Amino acid sequence: MSTDESRTVGLVADPGIAAAMAGRVAGALEARLSEAVGGRWRAEVDERRLPLDPSGDVPFFSSARRIREETGWDWVVYVTELPRFLEDGPMLAEADGEECAGMLSLPAFGAVGVRRRLLRAAVHMIRETEGGDGSSPPGLWSGRPGARLRRRVDSGERTVEYLHRAGPLRLLPAVLGTIRTNRPLDLVAALSNSLALAAATGAFGIFYGSIWTMSDALSPARLTVISAAVIVLLVVWLIVRNGLWDSPRGLAGRREAWMSNAATLLTLATGVLVMHLALLLVMVALGGTVIEPGYLESQLGHPVGPGDYAQLAWLSASLGTLAGALGSNFNSEEAVREATYSRRVYERRRLAREMEEDADGE
Repeated sequence: MSTDESRTVGLVADPGIAAAMAGRVAGALEARLSEAVGGRWRAEVDERRLPLDPSGDVPFFSSARRIREETGWDWVVYVTELPRFLEDGPMLAEADGEECAGMLSLPAFGAVGVRRRLLRAAVHMIRETEGGDGSSPPGLWSGRPGARLRRRVDSGERTVEYLHRAGPLRLLPAVLGTIRTNRPLDLVAALSNSLALAAATGAFGIFYGSIWTMSDALSPARLTVISAAVIVLLVVWLIVRNGLWDSPRGLAGRREAWMSNAATLLTLATGVLVMHLALLLVMVALGGTVIEPGYLESQLGHPVGPGDYAQLAWLSASLGTLAGALGSNFNSEEAVREATYSRRVYERRRLAREMEEDADGE
């Protein structure tokens, strides 16, 4: 390639975290491609939501050529929030050298160092294709370091190569990556009714003298157990009430269901934990404002300090979180589902529910 020749790689990305990551990668991708492939490269980011097919996947490669023709790009790489799975493990990337197109599944890249891994994968697939002599289908992942990564080639009308994780811990990075794309902090807003009832119940504990003596009698270890128990209870109730548990279907289905359920469980646990901690801070502030130290000493029968206020707030927050399970009955089921999953996974699950309802109605 001539050093004066300019080429363009387009990064099509799902709205949200995937688009933000594509924007972070674009500048470095230009420099890395110029160094690895040669010539001048430009990277453009196109934030768009490609439609799902009836199976819940994105038929990206069937439209890759059309996208390149419309935009004038030399290469197109699709960055998606959808977790994708093979029989052998979570799929990181899929590439078609003949179409100059690649697809990267963001969750499979884990929760830390994502930008570096994503950049390396994009550069590698383009470099291997551009470096081929055209006499045979290029090996997009030849020489890829790391025993946890392997290559699989589909036969048929076109050659598509898959890069997926291997090894006993292959599901762990994908679970953590899925939690990251699920945006667990959004769950707190979706649980507004739970949070309101939890705050009201916790405030009752601050004003109720029996709670003061009870918190004074409990050790930090027992308070920790109580907090853990109410968090688990609320998480389980949210899963059961909102139908968030996936059932396995076949061998690959069992692995994919395990990964999805683990990510759902940890996403909910993170969101509920944040709600619990926020409630704890509110109770600390409320207790310190309302309860005069001398009066608290007269009720407890000993001098009080910050630790006594902290234990009272801790128990009150736990009681409030327990009441939050009741408040979750008044939250919108659809809002909870939407906040639990990434936008694309939520879209996939909604499509699956609609198809099941149509099948039941026939």
